[in-house]
Order: sequence, then structure tokens, then C-alpha cells
Amino acid sequence: PIEALSDIPSPSLSGIIDVKKYNGVLWELSRGCPFHCAFCYESKGTTNVRRFPIDRIEKELELFEKNGVEQVFVLDPTFNKDIQRAKQILRLIQKKAPDIHFTFEVRTEFLDKELAKLFSYVSCGLQIGLQSTNQAALTQINRRFDSIAYKKKIDLLNEHGVIFGLDLIFGLPKDSFVSFCKSVDYAVSLQPNNLDIFQLAVLPGTVLYD
Repeated sequence: PIEALSDIPSPSLSGIIDVKKYNGVLWELSRGCPFHCAFCYESKGTTNVRRFPIDRIEKELELFEKNGVEQVFVLDPTFNKDIQRAKQILRLIQKKAPDIHFTFEVRTEFLDKELAKLFSYVSCGLQIGLQSTNQAALTQINRRFDSIAYKKKIDLLNEHGVIFGLDLIFGLPKDSFVSFCKSVDYAVSLQPNNLDIFQLAVLPGTVLYD
């Protein structure tokens, strides 16, 4: 994979994509993932996360705002893994693109009170991959879960009125109808704004597929 993402031209800034033609755009901030969930191939072939430079991100934000983009879906599976960078980007959004709605994918373990507050200052929604609370199923897909710690992090979002949704997967190895219902009950208890439930997709190239 290309290590220096700064070598790749911005499709928006270069005019390859004319953002004026679209109400919403996909906005790539990074590539790679430090986690190795067995159902996902985001981290396949690399163990590091490569990020686009902040100066490019700022120019893209200015372009989106100038051209009336209404929605931006952020292509970064762990937006807040680098929490200080995430805070910097949110401050840029607040300053440069206050009229645009953003959708972020975040990890609960990298949330703190200041970050929750910054999310509340911009027009946005968060998607969070809970996937399951069944420890046997989570072991099969190389994920960890602590219900008490997880709730404490989600409480930060609720305290600041941040809109967020939780994702669950049904059909995981070692899961059952009864244990999946427990996952749903737990997810609902966290008071998400939406709950997205997906059937397990066994994708070629993933550990689970192999």
C-alpha cells in the first residue's frame, strides 16, 4: 500500500469529483485499521493506519462549504483512534464547515468528555460497531467487550446530547437467538438514536471467510 497518502491527489481539490453536483460526498481521512476483526478486511495487508495531512483536510472542508455540500460521510473506520487529531478535525469543522452534516464511525474506548463535547458542537451523527455482547461470539471474531466500561463511554455521548447509532450483527459463530436478544436488550438500554442490525456477511479475503 502507498505509505505517504500526501502523494495521492485529492479527488475533490483536483476537480476529478465536482462536489457541486452532489448533495453528499464521501470524505476519506485515512486508510488501514489497527484492529483485526475477523469479519472485516480493513486491516488486511497492513498493521498501521495512514492518514491524509491536516492541511489537505482543511482545504477540502473549505471546498465543501463553499459549494453547498449538505452531507459528508467520513471514510475512517476509527476516526477517534488518534484522539488529538480527531479533536483538531472537529474544531476545523466547527470553524470551516458549520452548515454540513457529518457521519463518523468511532470506537467507544477512545472517547473522552472533551471529544463528546466537540461532537455536540457540530452537526453530526456517530455510528458505533457494538456487534455483539456475547463473549463466545466476540472471541470468534477477535473482539473484546466490557459492558460496564462500554456504558461509561456511551454515557458521555448521552450527557452531551450527541446523536449516535449502534450496529449489531446476527449470525456470528457461537451466537444464538437467545444471546442475540441479550445483545439487543443491552444496546437498547444505552439509549441510541438508532439501532442498525445486519446479517453477517462472510467476505472473501477475511479471516472468517478463510
